[in-house]
Amino acid sequence: MVPDEKPRALAFDSQADAAAFRRDFNVRQRLVQLSLRTFRGGQAIEALQEEYQKFKEAGLIPTLWRFMKNFLILLVVAVLAHAVMIYTSSPQRPPVKVVLTHALGDAQTWLFTGGDLIRQAGTGFCYVLTGSTVPAAAVDRCASLPAEVGEGAVRRCLSTLAGRALGN
Repeated sequence: MVPDEKPRALAFDSQADAAAFRRDFNVRQRLVQLSLRTFRGGQAIEALQEEYQKFKEAGLIPTLWRFMKNFLILLVVAVLAHAVMIYTSSPQRPPVKVVLTHALGDAQTWLFTGGDLIRQAGTGFCYVLTGSTVPAAAVDRCASLPAEVGEGAVRRCLSTLAGRALGN
């Protein structure tokens, strides 16, 4: 019943008409309830699918992938901005190919410097974590093992180095 609304009544010409209406009304009411239940179930499935998608997107690999894509976009923008700065700062306006080659060379220097910084940070992290470090040259030797040495050779080499660093 709706508040502030007068009650209403339905009148039928015969008992048979009233019974038919009641039967039809009950069927339609059950159909609406079933439809509503199905709709709510669909909403619940959609919510679960969205939650599952968020879990998939929050994993380590997707996060690293997004980070790498953003980093590459930033790098391209930085290289292009650097190239524009080189081009506009030069009074004789060198050819675009020369400017881009120079900018890419600078970007390569940036990447190598960043790689060295990451390596140093990793070494420091390992030292803080374990109290010892693995020499970078030893890791480079492991990483440069040829494929002919066998499957998993790099992993075994790195495991051996880590074991030595931990005193095992």
